[in-house]
Amino acid sequence: MRPYILLFLIGVIIAPAAAYVPDTLTVTFLDIGNADSILVQAPNGHAMLVDAGVPRDASTVTVALARAKVSRLEYVVATHGDNDHIGGMVGVLPHVAVGQFVNNGITVENKQGEDLASYLSAHAIPVRAVTAGDTLDLDAANVTVTVLNPQADPGTDWNEASVVLRLVFGSESFLLTGDAGTIAEGQILASGRPVASTVLKVGHHGLGTSTGAAFVGAVDPAVAVISQAKSFVNRSREVAQRLQANGAAVYSTASSGTVRVAATRTGYTVETEDGPALPLIVPTPNPTTVAAPSPVQAPVGLQPIEAISRVTVQPVPVAVPATPLPTQPTPVSGKRYAVGNPGSFIGARSGGSGSPTWSGAPQTAIAPSVPGINGSRVAGISPLNNHFVRRYPAEIMKASAA
Repeated sequence: MRPYILLFLIGVIIAPAAAYVPDTLTVTFLDIGNADSILVQAPNGHAMLVDAGVPRDASTVTVALARAKVSRLEYVVATHGDNDHIGGMVGVLPHVAVGQFVNNGITVENKQGEDLASYLSAHAIPVRAVTAGDTLDLDAANVTVTVLNPQADPGTDWNEASVVLRLVFGSESFLLTGDAGTIAEGQILASGRPVASTVLKVGHHGLGTSTGAAFVGAVDPAVAVISQAKSFVNRSREVAQRLQANGAAVYSTASSGTVRVAATRTGYTVETEDGPALPLIVPTPNPTTVAAPSPVQAPVGLQPIEAISRVTVQPVPVAVPATPLPTQPTPVSGKRYAVGNPGSFIGARSGGSGSPTWSGAPQTAIAPSVPGINGSRVAGISPLNNHFVRRYPAEIMKASAA
C-alpha cells in the first residue's frame, strides 16, 4: 500500500486527447461509456491504440486521434473479441496508417470479427497474435511494453484471454488489463513477472469479476481508471473501494469523462475532461427528494392547505414470490433442452458477446443453444469461470429438433 499519493490535477476541462509531447508517455482513457479505447503516445512520437469501443464509438475515437494529430498507429491492439472492444475498429482504421494489428489469437466468429478480419486482409495489415512474455517495439529507447497475458494456451474465455500490457517509462508504469478476470490475474501473478504499476486500467469496467485483492496488492497503483457508463458506477463500488483502501485515487470515465495521464521518467500528471477522482466512499443512491407543489389558495369559508416544502420519496420494495427449481427434463433424441430458475446460469459458452455459441454443462443442461423466454438467449456457465456469462430468467425450455 502506498503511504501517500501525489497528484497534480491540471485542468478540469481538457480535449479528449492532446498532441504529442516530447519526452512524455501519455495515456488517454477515452470516455465512451461501457467500452474501452485507450490512446498511447510514446516519447518518440509513436502511437498505439488499445481497443476502439463499439461501432458507434468509432467517430469519437477518430476525432480523438485527429485532435492528437495521430495519422499513424504503430500498433492497434484488440485485447479480445468482445464488441465493446473491437466493434469500432473498422470505423477507425480507414483514418490512419497501421503498422501492425495485435490480438490474442482467438478467432472472432461474429460480424464485427469477420468485418475486421476482411479489412485487415484487404489492406495488407500484418496481424500478430501475442502471448505472455512478448514485447512490442513502440519506443525501444524509452518505453518497455511487455505482454503479461494471454498465456500460451489462451483457452476459450475471451475475457480471461485478454491481452494485458505493462508499459514502463523510467520510474512510471501503466498496466492495461482489458477485461481480464481473476483467473488471468492469478496466472499473471504466478508467472513472477513484475506487475507493480503507477496507473492501472481497471479490468472489465470495474466489475467484481476482476481486480481481486491479491492483484490490487501486487500492482499497488497510485491511480486507477475505470472505463464505464454511469449505469455501472454502483456495480463497481466494491472494486473502487478496494483500490482506494490500497491507496489509489480512482477515476471513472462515467464521472470524470476522458482521463489523461502524462508521465515523465520521474513523475506524472492527471487531467480529466469533466471532474476529479471518485470520493473516498463511492456514494449510494439517495432517496429521491422532490419539491412539493405551491400552497393552494383555499376557497372562501375553508382553511388554507398547509404548504409542504419538500417531500422525500423512499424506494418501495417489491415482493417477488420464490420460484421453485424445475425438475431436470428427460432428454429426448433430436431435441435440445435447458433447465433452471429465474436468474440461474444455464449451460456453457464458447466465443464472445457478438455471436456466442452455447454447449451444455452436464450438471445443468443439454446443449441450450436455443432462444429463451420472450426471445432472450439462454445463458450459460463455464465450470472454470462463470463471470462473463449473461444472466437471463430461464425456465424449462424445449426447442425444435436441432
